[in-house]
Amino acid sequence: MTSRWPVTLCLMVYMMSVRAENRLKGPYRTTMVSFTKCSKTSLPPMTRNPAFVSQVGFVNTTKKNNVLIGNITVLRSIRNITATAGAYKWEDGKWIPHIKFPTLSCETPVITTVTAIMTNVKFDLTECIILKGSYHVEFDINVADHIWLPEREYGRVRWKIEFNVKKYTIGCFCADTVVEPINN
Repeated sequence: MTSRWPVTLCLMVYMMSVRAENRLKGPYRTTMVSFTKCSKTSLPPMTRNPAFVSQVGFVNTTKKNNVLIGNITVLRSIRNITATAGAYKWEDGKWIPHIKFPTLSCETPVITTVTAIMTNVKFDLTECIILKGSYHVEFDINVADHIWLPEREYGRVRWKIEFNVKKYTIGCFCADTVVEPINN
């Protein structure tokens, strides 16, 4: 079976750039303004025997950008995790769906790339397992954003990522950000 991750990655970048064609965009800085657990998930939350616990918040470490910092403890190895992610734009006083990414799994190394950027979480890709342990999180959304796109549409963006195993959501988070122009 051939890997589809290069196609998936190209499709995601293409969707982000096409959606912004008719709007003001250019060189940018992304700043996180809030980070919360999701109020709704697509699958029932796993309430008994949780897979991990986290204590994460954001701090202003550079006086230019907020960085997500904290700890995640994976209580038991997690097999076959998938993630769904999407972005929402703030328009006319409400959040409007902007981009829905394809489901990410061990077959799409994008999930391991994103997680490697955010944490030092250890994966066994051959078995599709996140290994038990305690991990430190230090994530700069501005740095991560620039991996994908050199310019972006300006405005407020809400990122939502949901982690699922089988028929349950094991974690879901929303990050509200502001994309602003920068002076070169």
